[in-house]
Amino acid sequence: MTRINPKTEINPKIKGILFDLDGTLANSFPSIIIAFREAFKFLEPYAKTKLNFTDDEIKKLIGIPHQQTFKKIANDNAAVEKAAMIFGEMRKKFMVNAIDGSIDLLNILKTKNFKLGIVTTTGRELTERILNDLDVQNLFEAVITGTDVLNLKPHPEPILKAIEILNLSKDSCVMVGDHPNDIIAANSAEIKSIAILYAHTKDEFERYNPTYIVSSIGEIKNIPGILG
Repeated sequence: MTRINPKTEINPKIKGILFDLDGTLANSFPSIIIAFREAFKFLEPYAKTKLNFTDDEIKKLIGIPHQQTFKKIANDNAAVEKAAMIFGEMRKKFMVNAIDGSIDLLNILKTKNFKLGIVTTTGRELTERILNDLDVQNLFEAVITGTDVLNLKPHPEPILKAIEILNLSKDSCVMVGDHPNDIIAANSAEIKSIAILYAHTKDEFERYNPTYIVSSIGEIKNIPGILG
């Protein structure tokens, strides 16, 4: 575990913890890679350049709205919409498993009376399906999806909406995520953040000054002010 900002360490009075979903709590990597590849296959004739994404490169796209990725690839709006539909339909075909240690952490936090929230760019229908797959749907008091806001992460709107629903102050909340957009959104919302090194490197995160960087979600319980 690496503490990045010692002057802004986790408040010992933290009461609310917001989690990204895909790649943070849910091991969505396999299904998302397949979904992207199917969408890319459709977009190939419209693409500005050849689409030769590796699995690791696709993992780094998780956390960015997929429509945004498709728009960078092709100028054809109809093709982008079709690719987004293919992506969504492919994702619905797969169940997902929990990231190792995530369910244990959520249960521990809940027994310690933390208020928990989800802040994700994934749409409402699929988010609810994933939470049901993981059997954690009853652990969260706020679930903010891409369907519920006008502006997706890295805009602060989803985080601020979750904090409002939890009825907490900014300084009593922290955002946990595996993508730089999670940290940028937390910074914009003026709350603390924890970055997890699953798809992105420490160097990629450090430029955004997360409060902490951890190598796995299970390490969060050792952070002072959380459970440590």
